[in-house]
Amino acid sequence: MTKKQEEGEIKKQIRNVLRMLHIPHRNIVQSAFSDHGISDLIATVPPTGRSLYIEVKAPGYRMNTKTHQEQVKFLNEMQGAGALIMVATRPHDVITYLAVNGYAPAQNMQVQVGANR
Repeated sequence: MTKKQEEGEIKKQIRNVLRMLHIPHRNIVQSAFSDHGISDLIATVPPTGRSLYIEVKAPGYRMNTKTHQEQVKFLNEMQGAGALIMVATRPHDVITYLAVNGYAPAQNMQVQVGANR
């Protein structure tokens, strides 16, 4: 499996988690006409309406290319405007991040996942 395919599978799993948590989101498909650096997933966290930008990476990634620098710049700009931002390499990263940031359904999901271990 290529890195791109691996990231695609992780993105699909994260989108399933967002659906389970009832977080509306959109998958951003990059094209030659897209803004450079925009995140893979954009969501709105209820009930606050706070924006969440998720950059999906395969495990072991390194943010060392020009594209990655543009992604970091975009994430920093969004965070500066008050959005939640993150880089996720697995669905559990999203659950943990949302739980730490006070989203109760993610906190409940984290407890349930922990109880099943």
